Amino acid sequence: MLICYGGNAKTIIFTQTKLDANSLVLSDKIKQDIEVMHGDIAQNQREVTMKRFKEGKFQVLVATDVAARGLDIQDIELVIQLEPPKDTETYIHRSGRTARAGKTGTCITFYSKKTYELVVKIEDLAGIKLKRVGIPQPEDVIKATSRDILKNLTDVNEDVVHLFEDTARVLIDQHDGDAEKALQVALAYCSGFYKNKLVSKSLLTGQEYYTTMKMSNARGGMGFRDAQSVLRKYWDPRVSDNVRNMKMFRNGNGVVFDIRSETVEAFLENFERLKETGDRIDFDICKCTDLPELEEDGYGSVSNWRSDNNSRGGGGGYGQNKGFSRGGGGGYQDRGYGGGGGGGGWDRRGGNEGGGYRNNDRGYDNRRDNYGGGDDSRENWRG
Repeated sequence: MLICYGGNAKTIIFTQTKLDANSLVLSDKIKQDIEVMHGDIAQNQREVTMKRFKEGKFQVLVATDVAARGLDIQDIELVIQLEPPKDTETYIHRSGRTARAGKTGTCITFYSKKTYELVVKIEDLAGIKLKRVGIPQPEDVIKATSRDILKNLTDVNEDVVHLFEDTARVLIDQHDGDAEKALQVALAYCSGFYKNKLVSKSLLTGQEYYTTMKMSNARGGMGFRDAQSVLRKYWDPRVSDNVRNMKMFRNGNGVVFDIRSETVEAFLENFERLKETGDRIDFDICKCTDLPELEEDGYGSVSNWRSDNNSRGGGGGYGQNKGFSRGGGGGYQDRGYGGGGGGGGWDRRGGNEGGGYRNNDRGYDNRRDNYGGGDDSRENWRG
């Protein structure tokens, strides 16, 4: 998110707690220059940090709400909120750190199933509409990095350019005189993305080695059951039985879902064959690049649907065998059920009345939020 939406611009990341702020600053995932500011830091040090931030001495400021009000810092292009605040006024003050003095900016808010209602509350009370965006793909990150490289190239002093003349000729010769190919290789090296093969990620969950697909029907009326019937009718069970994280369009005209990335090519080839057979195909399938407006969890989502099960309450996930979900709607697998007012997620050995267990892992699956319908992601809103 920092690379794709912030680039080299100033960014503020808001956390709920001082502990979260300290933890984020120590993360090895963030490569930009980053500093922290919160209530436990002495006032004089906070003033020094703010002065350095204004002067562009570092790019990313991680802060609690001590930085949400009364600060007028120029050229902040990105605000990230690690979770939506409980009151709308705080959201407005946080997001208002960007897009000041007639300029534009972006505010991205992460949410979980547990905090989704706060997003709805903010939209209602503030009278705004947030757009849901998926996890940036490796291609998106590389394109954003290339954009930043082009900006930095304007800073190259002409006096040093001639020193690379011999190297440029050697590089072009190494690629059989193809100057464009040589330049592409050089830019790939500058971006830092040159050693490893690109790994696709689910737009819905960010899970690696999964690709999000979109199935739609222009005439409308395509829900979970319709999509399941299509997949079971036209695709091998090894594919259809391993569809994950299915979510329905808010307008009811289709669904999105995840499949293993190594099966995508064969999956789409099968669809092309279906169209060539002359059979009446009243649906369309493609790789999903931008998420449409979706029904949120608890209002129509299915994860790991493989048998006829019952779902009560807010509409929960399906599992493999006999089971059911009550209350706010939950996900289940292997004869388990999620109960309680908020719904629960089950996967084999675990269960919980209000949170969600997987393999007895204290309400979390692989250290990600697992609330309700079996999906373990934090998803992103951009406004």
